[in-house]
Amino acid sequence: MDWEVANTTTSWAALAVVVVAVAWVARMANEWWYLPSPSAIPPGSKLPPGSLGWPFIGGMLSFVRLFKRDPEAYFRRHFLSRYKGHSDGIYKAHLFGSPCIITCSPEMNKFVLGHQGDGSTFASGWPTPKVVGPSCMVVVEGAQHKRMRKLLTDAITHPLPLRRSLLRQERRFTNALAQWAHEKNIILGDKLKQVTFEEICDSFLSLNSGPLVKKMLGFTRGLVGGVRAFPINIPGFTYYNALQCRKSMTEIMHSIIQDRRNAGIKAEDEDFLDVLLEVRDEEGKCLIDDEISDNIISFLLAGHESIAYTLLWTMVFLAKNTKVLNKLRMEHMSLRSKKEGDWIADLKKSPYTNFVLDEVLRRISVSPMLFRTVKKEGINYKGYYFPKGWKVVAWLRASHMDSNLFTDPDNFDPDRFIEPPRSGFYMPFGHGPRLCPGNTLALLSSRLFIHILLTNYKWSLVNPDAPVTYLPHPKPIDGGEVVLEPL
Repeated sequence: MDWEVANTTTSWAALAVVVVAVAWVARMANEWWYLPSPSAIPPGSKLPPGSLGWPFIGGMLSFVRLFKRDPEAYFRRHFLSRYKGHSDGIYKAHLFGSPCIITCSPEMNKFVLGHQGDGSTFASGWPTPKVVGPSCMVVVEGAQHKRMRKLLTDAITHPLPLRRSLLRQERRFTNALAQWAHEKNIILGDKLKQVTFEEICDSFLSLNSGPLVKKMLGFTRGLVGGVRAFPINIPGFTYYNALQCRKSMTEIMHSIIQDRRNAGIKAEDEDFLDVLLEVRDEEGKCLIDDEISDNIISFLLAGHESIAYTLLWTMVFLAKNTKVLNKLRMEHMSLRSKKEGDWIADLKKSPYTNFVLDEVLRRISVSPMLFRTVKKEGINYKGYYFPKGWKVVAWLRASHMDSNLFTDPDNFDPDRFIEPPRSGFYMPFGHGPRLCPGNTLALLSSRLFIHILLTNYKWSLVNPDAPVTYLPHPKPIDGGEVVLEPL
């Protein structure tokens, strides 16, 4: 009997040793596979601290689990607590299917985002390019990116369609808010996503609310889920569903573009698609259908999401900060009193509105990270080596919530922007040659909605202490349930 017990104990001990050994080998597999040899690292350089995690999945499981409920928790557990005093705001990890360098400090982020140029040093590193489209401006490189950016920026800042777009938005936002007030209790997140999506469809494509727009909104929601998903193209996975939604959206867009080309006439009120069909580059070449389609889908995807979440959190923060709300309302009541003039232009000049929007964008970081790929051998910055082929994740949220850069960062305080932050501290739309081209339009839309809201309505949060989920974007877990009433 004693022999059997001893034998069983020995077996379990041996099994434990084997399990530990296998786990250790598995844990080291990514390090052996991806890390450059010491001889490949230039003298005086070193790799940032960090771990590449498990084979294939790297650190994605813990990233998703922690980021969903608290973005700062991921950094505290995996980097800050482990490597305190051994990093300069730069780490290594394995995320989104690739080994990557994570940059967190303003200086590091400016270096990565500001030195992209022609793509020979840092190229676009979007982890799911098939979801956003091969001709999308966030994916293309070099001269193609420069050309695309100029044509798209010229189109969406063209004075006539821009002003018509804002007038359309005024009507749509006015009608939507009146309907929501009639319903009284609403889920703000859902309502804002719907109205901002319909507004962009109207401004870009002259599509009014209807079955087609509803179908497109459903496909766009599928795309949103796949933007930062692990790229597993198997039925049942988020990424697979996103690609199917992408295919359906592309078919719809090509049909709309072809119909507009065949008609040979502009929409009744010239929209952004009309301008995109007409713009020419320096060689007189126009945008092809794939370029127009991919980039309008990108505007539909990023535009309605960013505006909706900005407005959602503006209303949440204002409901919790009566002093800020009253001060902002006074500014907009003043604007309404002189609406006979060019009041839309006056919206751009509303200083306190700008401070509030800046603070909202700092707090929520709708785009918490930007992606690049190391294209050049031997990149060394501040003593750290960037291996060619690795991804770079510029973590903008880290700066936005750093107490060394922003005093009491969890506090909602628009007055902190009276004194502009130093360069690199605040980058809600990115930095450098890939700065978001739609930020001007997005901010104008946000200011317009806020103006109509504050001059006509009041609201309260049903669940002011609702927990927040952060994937794919930050939102109260109840979706932002509010009671909306006329003033």
